[in-house]
Amino acid sequence: MKHFFRFLCVMTMLCFSMSGHGETVSMWVGDSYTITEPSYVVSGTMYYQVQQCIFEYDAAYFSLTQNGNQATVKLKAPFQGTKAITCKATYTMYGTKTYTHYFTCNPVNISLYPTVMTLDVGQSQTMQWQFSPSNTQYGATVSFSSSDSNIASVDFNGKVTALSAGNATITATTNYGTTATCEVTVNPAIATSVSLSQTTLNIAVGGTQTLIATVLPEYTSNKTVTWQSSNNNVATVNDNGEVTGMSPGTVSITATTTDGSNLSASCSATVTSIAATTVILDKIQAELSVGQSIKLTATVLPAGAQQRVTWSSSDPSVAKVVGGTVYAQEMGECLITARTLDGTNLTADCLIMVYPEGEVPSPSGLAGDVDGDGKINIDDVTALIDYLLKGNSSHHSGSNEGALDDIIW
Repeated sequence: MKHFFRFLCVMTMLCFSMSGHGETVSMWVGDSYTITEPSYVVSGTMYYQVQQCIFEYDAAYFSLTQNGNQATVKLKAPFQGTKAITCKATYTMYGTKTYTHYFTCNPVNISLYPTVMTLDVGQSQTMQWQFSPSNTQYGATVSFSSSDSNIASVDFNGKVTALSAGNATITATTNYGTTATCEVTVNPAIATSVSLSQTTLNIAVGGTQTLIATVLPEYTSNKTVTWQSSNNNVATVNDNGEVTGMSPGTVSITATTTDGSNLSASCSATVTSIAATTVILDKIQAELSVGQSIKLTATVLPAGAQQRVTWSSSDPSVAKVVGGTVYAQEMGECLITARTLDGTNLTADCLIMVYPEGEVPSPSGLAGDVDGDGKINIDDVTALIDYLLKGNSSHHSGSNEGALDDIIW
């Protein structure tokens, strides 16, 4: 019987060790709460004194100061849901009991002002917000996000910037997980001006040239324009601004905005009856030293065709061209191109070879131009023979015969 009684006591102890007491405490960040575990347990007629208490908790959210079977818990940071603090209490001659305490964090709510915002593209507005309850001890912070940052962006201060027409939702989220929103509507940006790449145009019958329309401001929502010719019998224009000459005469080509601003810009186009068939340059190759320049002349055929051309360089760092005048910049090679302006887009090229300063074979910049007249002909051969017959001993004695010495040697 004595052993049976001891068995019942042991089973009772084991049952108690598996049990505990639960409670749920709601706290604000910064609040403290004291947990007191039982100083003894009773089993039958026996009292068992607490010997040791070990508390387990999440240190990211709680701090804990222990004094025997008591612990003061302080909430350091907000969280969502429920967190538990457990205590394993050991009682002398009895065993261990586990106590569990549950904690929730009181939420800090947020409100925004305004809750509805209307902006034009390019405008900005900063939102105001307020926590409730508004006590700094609660440690509330807020972050912002946009449902569509291409329409409206928001920075960490709540400043909303309208970027393009449309609707977006700005959401403020606290570190407590609470949210508030502001609905943003961005109005389309209306054009304030439109201009064309050219105000006058010369084009041959059958030729084409393209006009480019620039709509400002840059952030204008709708930059499309419609194109119109004042006389399609003289010249037509398509949706891309490409003008085609139909018959001799003068017309007005107009681009008009389509965003409701009804702004327009026009170009006067003159159509000529003779189209260019070829363009030639007076030089197909030239040699220059750094710092030198040379003038190129373009001739457009037939004679009655428009003579205007545009000039370009394949490498302006080697040689740049302005109005047909080529300026040598640094050693290398490039092509200087003349292009007709009547819509035929015919081209002619001149190869430019740039040497270090003072090292050009001929004074004219043209290879083989011995007499320096800018041409290669029988006179250059005669000059070269005459030079050879006279001898070139002066070259070895240090004198300079100019271009001939450069070419021979």
